[in-house]
Amino acid sequence: MIFDLAGSGKKWVLRNCPFCGAKQEDEEILISEDDAGMFTVYCLTCQAAGPERINEEEAVKAWNKRKR
Repeated sequence: MIFDLAGSGKKWVLRNCPFCGAKQEDEEILISEDDAGMFTVYCLTCQAAGPERINEEEAVKAWNKRKR
């Protein structure tokens, strides 16, 4: 699925969950920001979480590189 990060105009593909196969277009994968301002891609289906990063773009890149 291609989406616009924070209205930046940059288009990114968010890959399916590497653990359960959940898809962002089914609204099972989201990007969350914690109280410290760090971003993580999170799967609602299996609760897998990508590494924390300083912005949404870096969080998506880290998620897309994940291996099972």
